[in-house]
Amino acid sequence: MRFQGRLRNWKDAQGYGFVAPEDGGEQAFVHIKAFRPGGRRPQEGDVIMYRTEQDAQGRLQAIDIAYPAAPRSARVARTLPLPWWLGVLWCVTLLLLAAYEALPRAFLWLEAGTSLVCYLLYYFDKAASQRNRWRTPERTLQLWALAGGWPGALLAQRQFRHKTVKQEFQGVFKAAVLCNVLGVLYLLTPSGQALLAGA
Repeated sequence: MRFQGRLRNWKDAQGYGFVAPEDGGEQAFVHIKAFRPGGRRPQEGDVIMYRTEQDAQGRLQAIDIAYPAAPRSARVARTLPLPWWLGVLWCVTLLLLAAYEALPRAFLWLEAGTSLVCYLLYYFDKAASQRNRWRTPERTLQLWALAGGWPGALLAQRQFRHKTVKQEFQGVFKAAVLCNVLGVLYLLTPSGQALLAGA
């Protein structure tokens, strides 16, 4: 008999966690090796399909684990994360703008600082999710990305495989990136340059 449940207390570094049937019942131990080959790496909160058996000690464990097939409309609507190299390209662009004095150098330090903070926030949030501890609010991550830290966020998303699947989060993140880029481009206009000169 196959069950459907949600992955809980997933410890990505160790490759194990637990799952309980959605309609109630005993939770089962989950190990990374029980997932069918070729799928993506599991994350906290994933919905999975599985069968159960008892191990040598009589404990219930999940086997033959797979992800439920998404509806066709959901597969089409899935939001893909931004590629990490966009952050590198943006940083190079800012360096060139500062070199030609289109932007003040202090602006580069601001962008670098917010990117570092954003990277660290993702790092600690990923660690907290693995240890089932207090999480960084998603709004905080998005605000730091909007403030200019999105290159660091892109690097962290790729390195830690964090916040890359959730469609709603990626949609807001892309909007934050666009707003930040448009804001910097505004600073290159005459009115924007006047604003910088008066700051």
